[in-house]
Amino acid sequence: MGIRVDEVTILESKPGEWDEEYLGCAGTGGSHPHPPMPRLIQGQSILLSVWEVIHEYHSGGMWLVYCGVVE
Repeated sequence: MGIRVDEVTILESKPGEWDEEYLGCAGTGGSHPHPPMPRLIQGQSILLSVWEVIHEYHSGGMWLVYCGVVE
Protein backbone atom coordinates (compact mmCIF):
# COMPACT_ATOMS: atom_id res chain seq x y z
CA MET A 1 0.00 0.00 0.00
CA GLY A 2 2.99 2.29 0.22
CA ILE A 3 2.33 3.27 3.84
CA ARG A 4 5.26 3.51 6.23
CA VAL A 5 4.81 2.39 9.83
CA ASP A 6 5.49 5.90 11.10
CA GLU A 7 2.48 7.16 9.08
CA VAL A 8 0.06 5.00 11.11
CA THR A 9 -1.22 6.27 14.46
CA ILE A 10 -3.15 4.10 16.93
CA LEU A 11 -5.96 6.35 18.14
CA GLU A 12 -7.79 3.85 20.32
CA SER A 13 -7.81 0.20 21.32
CA LYS A 14 -10.50 -0.97 23.70
CA PRO A 15 -12.07 -4.30 24.65
CA GLY A 16 -15.10 -5.47 22.71
CA GLU A 17 -17.13 -8.61 22.20
CA TRP A 18 -19.12 -9.87 19.25
CA ASP A 19 -21.44 -12.79 18.58
CA GLU A 20 -21.06 -13.28 14.84
CA GLU A 21 -18.44 -14.01 12.19
CA TYR A 22 -17.79 -10.41 11.08
CA LEU A 23 -17.03 -9.31 14.66
CA GLY A 24 -19.59 -6.49 14.61
CA CYS A 25 -18.50 -5.12 11.23
CA ALA A 26 -20.71 -5.13 8.16
CA GLY A 27 -20.25 -8.34 6.17
CA THR A 28 -18.47 -8.15 2.85
CA GLY A 29 -21.07 -10.26 1.07
CA GLY A 30 -18.43 -12.84 0.19
CA SER A 31 -17.83 -16.13 1.89
CA HIS A 32 -15.58 -16.30 4.92
CA PRO A 33 -12.70 -18.79 4.31
CA HIS A 34 -12.92 -20.25 7.80
CA PRO A 35 -15.72 -18.60 9.79
CA PRO A 36 -15.35 -18.87 13.56
CA MET A 37 -17.77 -21.09 15.42
CA PRO A 38 -20.90 -19.26 16.66
CA ARG A 39 -20.12 -18.07 20.18
CA LEU A 40 -19.35 -14.86 22.04
CA ILE A 41 -16.01 -13.63 20.71
CA GLN A 42 -13.91 -11.28 22.85
CA GLY A 43 -11.36 -9.00 21.27
CA GLN A 44 -10.48 -5.38 20.62
CA SER A 45 -12.03 -2.45 18.76
CA ILE A 46 -9.12 -0.60 17.11
CA LEU A 47 -9.02 2.83 15.47
CA LEU A 48 -6.02 3.68 13.28
CA SER A 49 -5.30 6.98 11.56
CA VAL A 50 -3.46 7.03 8.23
CA TRP A 51 -3.02 10.30 6.33
CA GLU A 52 -5.81 11.91 8.45
CA VAL A 53 -8.31 9.14 7.57
CA ILE A 54 -9.56 6.98 10.46
CA HIS A 55 -9.98 3.23 9.89
CA GLU A 56 -11.78 0.84 12.26
CA TYR A 57 -10.83 -2.79 12.85
CA HIS A 58 -12.25 -5.43 15.19
CA SER A 59 -10.21 -8.36 16.45
CA GLY A 60 -11.26 -11.57 18.13
CA GLY A 61 -9.19 -14.66 18.74
CA MET A 62 -7.05 -15.09 15.63
CA TRP A 63 -9.34 -12.85 13.53
CA LEU A 64 -8.91 -9.25 12.40
CA VAL A 65 -11.78 -7.69 10.42
CA TYR A 66 -11.67 -4.33 8.63
CA CYS A 67 -14.87 -2.39 9.44
CA GLY A 68 -14.19 0.57 7.15
CA VAL A 69 -13.51 4.28 7.29
CA VAL A 70 -14.99 6.15 10.25
CA GLU A 71 -17.02 9.12 9.04
